[in-house]
Amino acid sequence: MSFEDRISQLCKKLNHLGYYQYQIKNIIKEAIGHIEIAQTNHIERAQIVDVLERYTELGHDYVISYSK
Repeated sequence: MSFEDRISQLCKKLNHLGYYQYQIKNIIKEAIGHIEIAQTNHIERAQIVDVLERYTELGHDYVISYSK
């Protein structure tokens, strides 16, 4: 799976977990300094994936904690 596919998949998961689009964009901006994924290099895309995976885990943990 390419970084672009993984980023798209993680954004969809975050959206499903209740994150708004502007929040996801802010997460990406914090990770690499801008939100233009098309203008990123391999390292920056890896950073985006890493950060989005962490936020996905946090969101999932939050849903699990409060659904009990």
